[in-house]
Amino acid sequence: MTRNIFQIIAVGSLALFSPVAARAATLSLTPVSSAVHVGEKMLVELRVDSEGDSFNAAQATIRFPKDTLEVIELDKTSSPLTFWLQDPQFSNTEGVISFLGGTPYGVSGSAVQILKIEFRAKSSGS
Repeated sequence: MTRNIFQIIAVGSLALFSPVAARAATLSLTPVSSAVHVGEKMLVELRVDSEGDSFNAAQATIRFPKDTLEVIELDKTSSPLTFWLQDPQFSNTEGVISFLGGTPYGVSGSAVQILKIEFRAKSSGS
């Protein structure tokens, strides 16, 4: 049995908006890497560290290696974002996940879960 290691390589942008001005925040994927076999699934969480500031909207474009991974499902049920200008969507052909969502209330925290992404390993790679 061949063991393959996949690292999700995300090139993302995150925009956080407040009533006063746009602020910086940190976007992260957890886990950063995972060892899986071809055909196996892995769950990755997209989280935001608002660095002490409150935010009410988030937008991201995430790129993943389309030759080694495919998205099975995007789950937004635990997200504090309650309305979506662009529902979370993905293209396995292009290796892209994107969304634009918001909430009428401010959200802050060091690990605010925005989205869960379920991947399947298609081939070996990193």
